[in-house]
Amino acid sequence: RELTVHPRVREDFYKGSVRKEWFAYALEHSKNPLCYNGNLLSPADCDAAAARYPGLEAVMLGRALIGDPGMLKPQKNTPANLKAFHDALLEEYITVFGSARNALFRLKENWHFLYLRFEGSEKLWKRLRKTTDIDEFRAITTEMFDTLPLANELRADW
Repeated sequence: RELTVHPRVREDFYKGSVRKEWFAYALEHSKNPLCYNGNLLSPADCDAAAARYPGLEAVMLGRALIGDPGMLKPQKNTPANLKAFHDALLEEYITVFGSARNALFRLKENWHFLYLRFEGSEKLWKRLRKTTDIDEFRAITTEMFDTLPLANELRADW
């Protein structure tokens, strides 16, 4: 019923700009409703996509929502509510994936985007990537939540 279009080619991966003219072409020629996906890092980006493509019915949020789970909430994220979200997700992952180790590796995928929410997080992110111990993982993430300020906006340098 709906076609999601991410206007890039394989060689682009997630680098550089999306090919907006390709989405415009798809929107004009598709017989199906379209969903836009690509570099939507804030509600303002979603609004801009809606303005650029009249008739657009849906957008898909991916990496940005992982990196900023409160992006669509009216109040700003705080380290405390990000930590609460993260800790609840970790506990749920432990249950669903059957072990703390499996949960740790799954949650590291989220941290690939989430660490970008924190200023000066590169050293802690490097330690986090290397750990295979759940207690060390918890200590590093707690240090990040407790000591690093949130960036004003999600960095798009992934």
